[in-house]
Amino acid sequence: MLSADTVLTPPEVVRVVGGREGVLPVYVDDFDNVIAHASEPVRTYLELLWETGLRYVGAESLRKCHVGETAKAVRISKRGNFVAKRQPSYRSVPVSDELCENLAALAVEPEGRLFPCEEKYPYQYWRYRFQLAQKGGLAGDLSFHDLRRAVADRLRRAGVRPDAYCTFMGHSAITGLRHYATVDDGDLRKAHAAAMKGVRRRDPSTVVG
Repeated sequence: MLSADTVLTPPEVVRVVGGREGVLPVYVDDFDNVIAHASEPVRTYLELLWETGLRYVGAESLRKCHVGETAKAVRISKRGNFVAKRQPSYRSVPVSDELCENLAALAVEPEGRLFPCEEKYPYQYWRYRFQLAQKGGLAGDLSFHDLRRAVADRLRRAGVRPDAYCTFMGHSAITGLRHYATVDDGDLRKAHAAAMKGVRRRDPSTVVG
C-alpha cells in the first residue's frame, strides 16, 4: 500500500474546475475499505490497478513472465500502432515488493495468466466482483478507470515530470495530463502563489538611464 506521505488528504470542500467535469478524487480510505472486503485474486487485481494505474485490458492480459521479480516491475505492452520500431514494444511499471510477490504467486507456468477468466465477458466478471467489494466497504460506485485516474492525480500532485508521467501512465501525448486531471480550489491557490512568487524582475545593473 502507499505510504501516508503519498496518499490524498480529503480537503474540506472539493470543487472540480479542470479535467472531466464532475470527477472527484478517490481517497485511500475508501480504497482500503474496498480491499478489506475483497478476496483473492480480486484483492491483488485491484491493488495492481491502484498502484500502477493500468487499464483493465493491460491488467487482464498479464502473465507470470511479465512480472520482474528482481526489478520489482511489471512489463506492459504498448498500445496502438505508433511505437517506433527502434523502441521496445513494452514499458515497465514499478510495483511494491509486496505486490510483486503476490503477483508472482498467482501463476505457476511462465506463460500462465495472472488473472485467468473463462467467462465470455471478462470485464463483467471482474467488474461484478469489484462492485461486491465496494458494497461491503460502503465505498460508493467506483470504476476501474477511477483507480487509474487516482494514480494520475497522485503523480501530478507529487510534481512528477510530464515525460515521466506519460511513460508511467502509458500516454502517447501530454494531452493525457488534462484528461486525468482533478483540480480543486487548493490547487489553484497554490498555482497563484507560485505564479506571483515567480514574477520576473529586471536586474538593476542592466537598466539604462
